[in-house]
Amino acid sequence: MTHRRAVVQGLQLDNVRQSQVNSFWIPCMDTVKRWAKQNDWSYHFFDAAINPYDVQTLLNVDYQTEDVKTRNGQFYKIDWVNSLCDQYDEILWLDSDIYVWGNPQLPPWPAHDNLKCMYTHSIHAWQRPNFSIFWSSSDTLREMHDWNQLMLNNPSERGEIYSCLLTLARHSCLDSGEREFTEEISFIDWTITNASRVTIIPYKTEENPDEGCDWAYNGRYLLECCTPDSFLHLCDYPKQNQLQRFLAYKAYFAYISQGK
Repeated sequence: MTHRRAVVQGLQLDNVRQSQVNSFWIPCMDTVKRWAKQNDWSYHFFDAAINPYDVQTLLNVDYQTEDVKTRNGQFYKIDWVNSLCDQYDEILWLDSDIYVWGNPQLPPWPAHDNLKCMYTHSIHAWQRPNFSIFWSSSDTLREMHDWNQLMLNNPSERGEIYSCLLTLARHSCLDSGEREFTEEISFIDWTITNASRVTIIPYKTEENPDEGCDWAYNGRYLLECCTPDSFLHLCDYPKQNQLQRFLAYKAYFAYISQGK
């Protein structure tokens, strides 16, 4: 069977503890692999940059020492996705700390070429895309990659929004608890400029429990609202603890469900 769509994940193995690989990352990624196979998606995993570069240097911005590899990896995900665009019509990115519970289904958005991505909060006047989950046509994803490379390597091409956010980051003036310039913050510019081609999907949050989708959940509020057949973004620390709490909740949920 020829697969025309693919799930992509990536994790820089030299940036995580080996004990975490076996106790957290592999268990999460195994659920994604099973889901991909069950739903006829090809699966690809990257464990290192295709063409390494240092985002700090390119953007002239400071990251905390322990965050440098993480920040680079966040930009590398765009490269990993792009490297497969010639092979597939549609690509779905899932962060490697996503656990798939059951068999969730992506909503059938009519606009194939639209970028679909998650959302949790805004920065200043702009919605900040959350790229823990995003998908689109290969044409759109290739366009995003080319734009990202242009922004990284050609400062004169950076627009007002990009330049504004980068300047705020350099002076530690980003709000909403943000401290560093990530790939998601950089793509605020692209998503605003291409707003008619972007579908922002809100995660449920502790502040707005009645809003958000019912097939993906994020962060520390996850256990209070998650339901079967969903993507669970286990982004809180320590990650192993959040996974163990969820697995205990899942076992309890299965137990009480048997009694119905």
